[in-house]
Amino acid sequence: MMNHLFSKKGMIMKRLKRHIFVVVMGLICVGTLHAADLQGGIFGLEWGTRVSRLNDFSKLWSSSHVDYYIKPGEVRTINQVTVPEVIYGSYSDQFFAVYIKIDTIEVFDEFRRYMKSKYGLPEKTIKLKNDQTEYRWKYKDVKIKLKFYGKKNQMKLAFYYTPLSRKVNEAQEEKFQGESFKLFPIDKDKVPEMIPLLQF
Repeated sequence: MMNHLFSKKGMIMKRLKRHIFVVVMGLICVGTLHAADLQGGIFGLEWGTRVSRLNDFSKLWSSSHVDYYIKPGEVRTINQVTVPEVIYGSYSDQFFAVYIKIDTIEVFDEFRRYMKSKYGLPEKTIKLKNDQTEYRWKYKDVKIKLKFYGKKNQMKLAFYYTPLSRKVNEAQEEKFQGESFKLFPIDKDKVPEMIPLLQF
């Protein structure tokens, strides 16, 4: 009788261990898929995609070999936070960057915590003259920048696919964009004069 009880308990423990192993492996796979998704692209769009050939994207503006697009009606989320204003950058007709406008400091802090949990401690730069704080992460071929520009109370999150972004002087592009765009939000049928999320 006692041997039967021990045997039954042993079988239950073996099954429980198997279930725990399957759950843990499942969680590990989910984390890996998230990272692989960022490496392969973002928001379902692969790095290097020829955005000009996609019917549901509208071109906003061009500068040299860089074009900027929106996807009208699109609403995306990062860690369950809605990001309705997403701009896609394309270099020589190859998708290489995403710019996301952030409206509140709470969302900025949420993104900072989330990126830290996914990609570790960031590099941090503070420019007192411009009252600008920048956090940077690197995951394989993707660079992530989270910026806060205190003087203008503007914030953005940007993702860059470095094999293509190396060919674009990011700092020059962002500065030039700031001198060229004047309005936000973006209407599909209107060409904006300025987009704050690209302004710094």
